Amino acid sequence: MGNNLAVTLAIGGLGLTGILGIIWQVRANKARRLKAALDAYAAQEIARMKAATDLFADREIARELFWRKRIKARARHIGTAAVKSRPREGFTPKPRSLAAADGRNR
Repeated sequence: MGNNLAVTLAIGGLGLTGILGIIWQVRANKARRLKAALDAYAAQEIARMKAATDLFADREIARELFWRKRIKARARHIGTAAVKSRPREGFTPKPRSLAAADGRNR
């Protein structure tokens, strides 16, 4: 009788250990998948922000080239060669509204 009880308890302990191990594996896999999903999302957001930053830098370069070209054209028109090729320090042109660009008045 005592031998049967020991075997039953040993089998129960092994079964409980197996169940707890399966639960632990499932939770570990879920955590791993969540971490992978968050890493992928973070990489996607970083790439999106980098693309937006590059676009902003491209716009700034285009704006600077536009003003240089405009100032040189003005200098040729006026006939002075002493005009600087850069806008004055701290000068940034005011952006035009989309309504003005479209020709609509709001």
